[in-house]
Amino acid sequence: MGYYHVTQRGVGKSDIFLSDDDHEKFLKILSEQVDSELKLHCYCLMDNHVHLIVWTKDKEILSKKMKVLFERYAIYFNNTNDRCGPLYESRFKSKPIETEDYLKKCVRYILRNPIELGCKMFYEYQWSSIRCYFSNKKSNDTRKLSHFSHSNKPTEMGKIEDVVSVQEVRSCFDNSSAYFTAYLGKVQDGNEWEKEYYFYTTDKKVRNNASKDRRKIYNYVKEVYNIHDPQRLPYKDRLTLALTVQEKLSAIPKMRICECFDITDRTLRKYSR
Repeated sequence: MGYYHVTQRGVGKSDIFLSDDDHEKFLKILSEQVDSELKLHCYCLMDNHVHLIVWTKDKEILSKKMKVLFERYAIYFNNTNDRCGPLYESRFKSKPIETEDYLKKCVRYILRNPIELGCKMFYEYQWSSIRCYFSNKKSNDTRKLSHFSHSNKPTEMGKIEDVVSVQEVRSCFDNSSAYFTAYLGKVQDGNEWEKEYYFYTTDKKVRNNASKDRRKIYNYVKEVYNIHDPQRLPYKDRLTLALTVQEKLSAIPKMRICECFDITDRTLRKYSR
């Protein structure tokens, strides 16, 4: 069991949402997949791709439910728009989230995705889960959850807002809306990037040992290429940049480079000179 960052993108980077009805249909199908075996913690629907953070009891359950989700939506989209052929570039991708620090990073990245669309006020974006964490909806357990604990209590079905499990995300920020808001608004460059890799508990501040390497990478990319967030680049550009960084900053472990550019170690080794 565990948390996963699930992504899917349109074939040839083409749009997979053309109207409000499309977004609403996708969210309806998504809500129908949520139960005691698969929890939804975060989502964002962009024009041509989707981000989800889910928790599941088993990887096979994740595969089955995501297959249903994306297949049903593809059938709807093709029928509605009188098209045929694949809607997505490949099978959906899922990346395990194994630490609370990485969970926070994924939540922040996903919720800030609408900035790509020129949506400066991303916290008002209609097609993400950002509203859910600041709603007046009360959790059944208002205590601060221990890191990466999870309740298996079934969620009542209803609107998408009703099936998003918010307490696990809130607990990462000590159930503080102010702390959560400040974290979402951080600028990822210079000294701010180092702060990004701290997380707080009620009694201490714990530093992520990888922060220095990550900061070196992001500072180099910013200073040399004037790029503030390389993970938003197209895949080929991320790979090219990662290979350059690997050559210029050879002392930094490859795994840190892969994390910063969102590529696999296998891919980096394959294309290394």
